[in-house]
Amino acid sequence: MIHTVVFEDKIKIWWDYKKLGKAEKYAVYLGDVKSGETRATNFEFADLMPETEYEITVALEGENEIESEKIAVLTHPAKRVIDVTMPPYLAVGNGKVLNTAAIQRALDDCRPDECVYIPDGNFLTGALDMKSNTELRLSKKAVLTGSSEAKDYLPKIHSRFEGTERECYRSLINTGTLDRNGGYNCENVIIRGGTIYGGGQKLRKSIIDAEREELQAELRAKGASDEEIYSYNVTSRFPGFARGRLFQIANTKGVVIADVTCGFSPSWNVHMIYSDDITTCGCKIRSKGISNGDGWDPDSSTNCILFDTEFDTGDDCVAIKSGINPEGNVINKPTEHVKVFDCKTIGYGHGICIGSEMSGGVNDVTFWNCDVYDTFNGIFVKAPEERGGYVKNFSVYNCRAPQIKVQTSKYCCNVAENAAENPPVLENFRFEDLVLRGVERYWDNRPIEKCYAVSLIGAAKPGYAIKNVVIKNVKIEPRPLLADQEMYFENVENVTIENVEAE
Repeated sequence: MIHTVVFEDKIKIWWDYKKLGKAEKYAVYLGDVKSGETRATNFEFADLMPETEYEITVALEGENEIESEKIAVLTHPAKRVIDVTMPPYLAVGNGKVLNTAAIQRALDDCRPDECVYIPDGNFLTGALDMKSNTELRLSKKAVLTGSSEAKDYLPKIHSRFEGTERECYRSLINTGTLDRNGGYNCENVIIRGGTIYGGGQKLRKSIIDAEREELQAELRAKGASDEEIYSYNVTSRFPGFARGRLFQIANTKGVVIADVTCGFSPSWNVHMIYSDDITTCGCKIRSKGISNGDGWDPDSSTNCILFDTEFDTGDDCVAIKSGINPEGNVINKPTEHVKVFDCKTIGYGHGICIGSEMSGGVNDVTFWNCDVYDTFNGIFVKAPEERGGYVKNFSVYNCRAPQIKVQTSKYCCNVAENAAENPPVLENFRFEDLVLRGVERYWDNRPIEKCYAVSLIGAAKPGYAIKNVVIKNVKIEPRPLLADQEMYFENVENVTIENVEAE
């Protein structure tokens, strides 16, 4: 089945190569004209006419092309453009004037048949809110830059960070209102084009400093001594938990983020919480040098699609989450039906992972055609025993990575009294058509270290071993052997290994 992301002037298509058919290359047609060939499982048609029907065909290419599927797609109607530099908004793109009020007024005024347009220039702004049926469109040379001052992201809003709901500074762009018990309160949001950068390390420091001062005042009001306050400042991570993200997508249904170069949030970049039908495509996500600079994090959300995106991040490129124990176990909202494909890393980064905040459960996740070869962790399921929850039905196809890890080892942010009653349930994993490097590459220029190409470590408690694993068509590249073996299994049941080649 061919899936589409449709605009007034552009159509992006994608397909699951396991369902459409594996091929060295695919031929793509617009009408009767061959538009191109691709080894990826996505393709873009640009410079199209609004409100026009196009016939699209994808064929498996070989000696004889076999038509796989044909669809008809209608482009969207053209939208009236609201230029933020024109009256009554008069935003200034010199990188110095703070344009929060002007851009927010344009977003508030925007109707479903309009889009807010950021032209060429560098537009400085604080936190912005997008309502339902709104599009934010940037020119190719437009830059939306987040302020580095914490005050520009007040008042705080209810959010979720590191797996727990809390009050946080607002993100640069916000949709919806977080409500664990409610439905979707925002829908149909589009963000596309240009560059959107957050306040980065300066904003991170500004928020942590402001939060620490506030917490110090609270401690003094409770009679804490200077020594106690100093000890708290040294040991506590809580001030950092108040950071916003680049995009916070909360209780929102139907978001497209397309063709945006984005990043340098004070923490995570694209974070969707209790949301559904979120598509990110054609993007470049940058956060190298930012602590907790995750790229794309679905969190207790469903039907999240990421493709044709390039990462250079200061932490996980992708981290699939569903809350931390004990709150995540109680809220019990899993992340389900996630697809990540045709993505790559250009810097180190930590790779693509599930967890470690997965107490609400993770189900039906598929990665394919991803190159995370030079990352630290590669593809990693972080499922600490204390978390509880589950990870089920996880598949990885046709990827390059340093390693595959599924582990229940201890991870940060756990205390024994908050542990779930039982370890996570980990079952139904498939790893197929992979090239594994068998080494870890650190992001801080430490020497490359050898590791197991595949490491599966389940919980020792009876009934909680990792179950039902298929490892098929895996090539492990030459490297010094680690303990004379390429794979390590502990507390694993029902493993099928077929055609694993270690050079």
